[in-house]
Amino acid sequence: MPHGQRLPEKTPQLSCELCRERKVKCDKLTPCTNCTKSGAECVAIHRKRLPRGRHARPHANPDDDLKKRIHRLESLIDDLSTGRESLRHHERVSPPRPGRWTVD
Repeated sequence: MPHGQRLPEKTPQLSCELCRERKVKCDKLTPCTNCTKSGAECVAIHRKRLPRGRHARPHANPDDDLKKRIHRLESLIDDLSTGRESLRHHERVSPPRPGRWTVD
């Protein structure tokens, strides 16, 4: 194949190893221009692109997270209100005796 032609591939060609290592733009020719200029062997990488951005993670329902947070907050409110009711009940049953507790 003549120099500088693209290969028709089903799996896309990504940047070659040298361009990746140097973090420079690869023109994806065979061999690429950067490898030709440096006299290095051009080792192309052929694989499917990995998903990026909002598609990188498996799609989770955003409502699920909100539901979990709401449930947790409701539980905290219930715990606090139950604690106050218990405290009020305790005060009705046995009122505090004066002079028993001192505050420094």
